Amino acid sequence: EDGGDSWEKVSDVAVRPMYYSQIRVDPSDDQRLYTVAARSHRSTDGGVTMTQDLATGVHEDSHELWIDPEDGAHMILGNDGGLFRSYDYGDNWDFLGNLPIAQSYSVCLSPERLYRVYTGLQDNGNWAAPSAKRGNRGPGNIDWQMISGADGFVCSVDQNDPTTLYYETQSGNMRRMDLTTGQTVNIRPRLEGERWSWEAPIFLSPHNQKVFFTGGKRVFRSLNRGEDPQPISEDLSVVEEGTASVVIQSPMNPEVIYAGYTDGALWVTRDGGENWTRIDEKVGLPGQRFVDSVEPSRFSEGRVYVAFDGHRSNDDAPHAYVSEDFGVTWRSLNGTLPGFGSTRALREDIHEENLLYAGTEFGMFASLDRGLNWSRINGNVPTNSVQEVAIHPTAGEIAIATHGRGVWILDVTHLRQMTNAASHGTYLFNPAPGILWGPREIREGDLYGHDRFYGENHPNGAVVYYALGEEADEISFTISDVEGNELRALPDSILGDGAVEAGIHRVIWDFRRDPNEEERTAAEEAAAAAEEAGRQRRGPTLPMVEAGTYTVTLTVDGEAMSRRLHVLPDPGNR
Repeated sequence: EDGGDSWEKVSDVAVRPMYYSQIRVDPSDDQRLYTVAARSHRSTDGGVTMTQDLATGVHEDSHELWIDPEDGAHMILGNDGGLFRSYDYGDNWDFLGNLPIAQSYSVCLSPERLYRVYTGLQDNGNWAAPSAKRGNRGPGNIDWQMISGADGFVCSVDQNDPTTLYYETQSGNMRRMDLTTGQTVNIRPRLEGERWSWEAPIFLSPHNQKVFFTGGKRVFRSLNRGEDPQPISEDLSVVEEGTASVVIQSPMNPEVIYAGYTDGALWVTRDGGENWTRIDEKVGLPGQRFVDSVEPSRFSEGRVYVAFDGHRSNDDAPHAYVSEDFGVTWRSLNGTLPGFGSTRALREDIHEENLLYAGTEFGMFASLDRGLNWSRINGNVPTNSVQEVAIHPTAGEIAIATHGRGVWILDVTHLRQMTNAASHGTYLFNPAPGILWGPREIREGDLYGHDRFYGENHPNGAVVYYALGEEADEISFTISDVEGNELRALPDSILGDGAVEAGIHRVIWDFRRDPNEEERTAAEEAAAAAEEAGRQRRGPTLPMVEAGTYTVTLTVDGEAMSRRLHVLPDPGNR
């Protein structure tokens, strides 16, 4: 009561004080105070009596509490589950569900064309949602499924059976889930004395999806979907607390397996685990650095990309490297990456050998020449730590896990052709197949106002990219059938503003064509009948094309170039 000259102890409440230690006092009532932590308390008598019921019914682990200085009953609580609002001193809370602020550690994708996205969140479990929805609205809160609680980390879905999911929560708690029934099986190796990372690795063999890998002190392999895992190495850690952070198998040779560790050790075996060779000491790092990602190449058996993270060692520089000989020698890929920003994920495109993706502490980068030069491709993604990059096998898209703004998806169809485009002043990229998605999903009744977040949906039509080396005077797009009959000339409203400017452009054809003579006559007759009856009638809607092969033609200042475009029917759940 005297500005700190003397003190009186009023409470012993101190929940994990080295991490939280948050005390808030109502500006309008100094006897009403709160502590926020893993378990949050409140008091109406200056702390003498504390009750553990501030955050009842909301996510645990509260870190922030704002109290309205004009109305102490009005509060906003920030915790590991998001933001919550109360108007009655914390008796009841509303979840503010329209904020895309998820702290994603990882992302993996199911194999279907309309695929599911799995991500693990900071102290908020593992979750799954569709990448997009049929119809006009993207995935909303109601579309997300909670796979687990706790700290969500790595997920891996069986590419041959997408109803089977593997996931991990903190300290190597691994389970296999049947997504049709929700049944789970504990598959963590049970050897006594094994030591696990907070984020332990999970990996399914690209050669046989029933073969499961993980690692603690040692590397483990199961031949039957995580059942009966057996060690295939000795303790590979080099310090007492070291644990595996990455275990991964070469997509070209099942005998080649890499294991990276939190203590910086990196190992390779070329005989399925019989003999291991340590290879990180030859990289040329300034010291031991956490092994964050390892990527064996799909195009050259001895090639492997590695991202090391040094921020735990007061080193925020990027550390991205490649070896062409199983780790005997290394080449740095840090040249044109920003000098400040740890490397978190380094991935090779599955179709284009020279295309690499790098997730860093401060954004997303791509290289068209296998790491010699990097370009920032953040686009509209807020600056965030990009912790993982996942590549879909057929959709022409990648997904990134950002630690703060959730999961984002990028169409990389044009990036895979950029090397060819660079040699031309004007270029029409080969378009990915367009899909005639069904009109909508079966509705699930999400009509709950505006406190909901909806992800951006896939474009309603076929996406076509083109590049202009310099500004053009005039451009046009036409769609024709395979016999050369012009079906539609895309209007300026579809081409968009700036369509003639130098750079890369995206055009979306909505699968509409001009009506034929019979359709035009029918529309005119219907309009005349409506007018005679005194009814208002909307303008005629252009008819849709059917699945098939079409030709897209771009004409720039009189010079035409064409590409084939395949329009596919809705694949359903395939």
